[in-house]
Amino acid sequence: LMENLLPLVFSVTKILEEDVTGIAAAGVERGEEEKADSTGNRVDHYIRSSLRNAFAKTLENGSVNSISVEVQEVSEALLKLAEEAEELALKEKEMFSPVLKKWHPIAAGVAAVTLHTCYATLLKQYLAGASSLSNETISILQRAGKLEKVL
Repeated sequence: LMENLLPLVFSVTKILEEDVTGIAAAGVERGEEEKADSTGNRVDHYIRSSLRNAFAKTLENGSVNSISVEVQEVSEALLKLAEEAEELALKEKEMFSPVLKKWHPIAAGVAAVTLHTCYATLLKQYLAGASSLSNETISILQRAGKLEKVL
């Protein structure tokens, strides 16, 4: 479905861009390189926004962002979140990157960087609040290392 839908989305976007460009620039033509770059930028944006949304949903389901949770619960939630992020990365790599690489040569890399950034943000917040190196913190860092290897 996605293989059939993306070319349609790009065609519609191209038509709409040509209409807007034609009106704004009074008929100035753009080169092929710019069109290819524009398509790559859109795919990059789709990948990043899709993975950020998927990560946010995973985060909401795990309720990590609750202020009143205890340190033990946060540790468990971060461990679970790392596992779910790993599953998300593997799913993306198997299902979406092979299709998206037609329009973006490093789609899998963009996905990996996006997931890395999402998890790293939470990990940094957790580590900033950790006063000492506890068993939970060590477990989280080990799990984060495993996630990093997958990414």
